[in-house]
Amino acid sequence: MSARLLPILLLGLGGCTLLVQGTMQDVTVTSEPKGAAVTVAGQRGVTPVTLKLPKEEQTLLVRMEGYREARIPLRLSVSNWFIGSIAMGVIASVVDIAAGSWKEFDTTAVHVKLEALPGTIEELPLPVDSEPPGADVLIGGVVYGKTPGEIKVPWPLGEPEKSLTFRLEGYRDRTVAVLRSDLRVGKVLLEGRPVPVLTTLGSNPPGAEVRIDGKPAGRTPVTLTLEWGPKDGPRAVEVALPGYHSEKRTLGPRQAELAVALREVVEEKPLRIVVEPKGAKVVVDGQSAGEAPLTVKLAWSVSRKKHVVTASLPGYATKTVEIGPADADKPLEIRLQPSIP
Repeated sequence: MSARLLPILLLGLGGCTLLVQGTMQDVTVTSEPKGAAVTVAGQRGVTPVTLKLPKEEQTLLVRMEGYREARIPLRLSVSNWFIGSIAMGVIASVVDIAAGSWKEFDTTAVHVKLEALPGTIEELPLPVDSEPPGADVLIGGVVYGKTPGEIKVPWPLGEPEKSLTFRLEGYRDRTVAVLRSDLRVGKVLLEGRPVPVLTTLGSNPPGAEVRIDGKPAGRTPVTLTLEWGPKDGPRAVEVALPGYHSEKRTLGPRQAELAVALREVVEEKPLRIVVEPKGAKVVVDGQSAGEAPLTVKLAWSVSRKKHVVTASLPGYATKTVEIGPADADKPLEIRLQPSIP
């Protein structure tokens, strides 16, 4: 029982405030900018700093080179714990008063914004961001950091605004103004900068017409300068030449060369071959086709513009006929002449 009653007896005899707070109190000092020297009650520190100070009226002295000296008074008021002492009785309250523990500082967190002297260059923190991220942030041609992040802006007193340039490969530089009175720039949107690429387009055979995204681009072989933005996708390329199948390809971003092999258009037409007298053997392009009359299929293309037909019959002179595309639409009639003994 005595162990349980001891704290209550001490509280009653010693005073609430004295036991709970004592005669010293922690005070935290911060400053803008950081790193200022603080002097108070014979103690020294550098912001941010927490000092244990006697509960007496004090004056904080805050100094930093290039800034005006600041003096901050620490005021006192009656501690809430002292009201508890009064409730405990005269002895408790008298003890608190005698010890000086009945009072407390009005604030235990002091923030000082130092005033720069004329000619002083301050380093002010500035959050920076961009879309896309990763851009260099320049002031006067000097890189101070990358997005997203925070940079330290050198700012002379009396200069109302600064120009910041955001630079990222593949995008146009963007310059924005930021006010000293409002250190915000928000997210800076960067516009893609087209990159010129020397591109050669060829075909086999050459001389084909080239269209890129439906627009004429010349005849192969052709060399063009194409511009590609950072978000550009592939481009549609069509290569066309009379007598050949049109070919479609895709040209990738920043692709420097594209070659297309064209395929001939082959057209097959039937040809009726009649030989007098009947029964003659027919050879087409060196290959036996049968006995006349007969119908054969002939292939025509830009590289095959003629066929050779040979008719032969014992007792008759062999006859060879060369036909072209214009002859393919009508029957071929061959009359053999008797051989002269």
